[in-house]
Amino acid sequence: MLLHPKFQTLRPTTPPVPQIKALLIEIQDLRLAIPLDILVKVIRTPSTIFKSGDKWMGMTQLDQDSLLVLDLYRKIYGIDNPKPVENLVIVHDRQPALTQLLGIPVSHLPTMISFPADSLKPISADYRNTDTLGIASHMAVINPTTNPETIFILDTDRLFVN
Repeated sequence: MLLHPKFQTLRPTTPPVPQIKALLIEIQDLRLAIPLDILVKVIRTPSTIFKSGDKWMGMTQLDQDSLLVLDLYRKIYGIDNPKPVENLVIVHDRQPALTQLLGIPVSHLPTMISFPADSLKPISADYRNTDTLGIASHMAVINPTTNPETIFILDTDRLFVN
């Protein structure tokens, strides 16, 4: 049904739901989301990452800069990733001067996702303080009606201090 133009504004409209855009990485059976506002780039994993022993934090060279490398697989599961690590997701801290870069090695190429902001639920401080997955600040269920998946939003402030 067509309405006269002056009556079209009377039609009730629902405001669009704000969307969160993130990069989705998979660490074994966990789906972790990195907010796009801190993403720098995704590169092939450098040939050399320096770390001592069984530590989860390492270092590599990126152009002329040193880059901290956080092995989330080792941090969460306590062992090396059995799959070859092919990509490095590079993020920056939220400081205005972008003072520090951090690389996160992943086995699979990450994907871009978008989901409703109202699906975010905070993770309790008690859980965050006692579990290795405390590096996540929120969780969300995406595609709840068709193919529900739980994702965890990484707390980048905790990545840079842990």
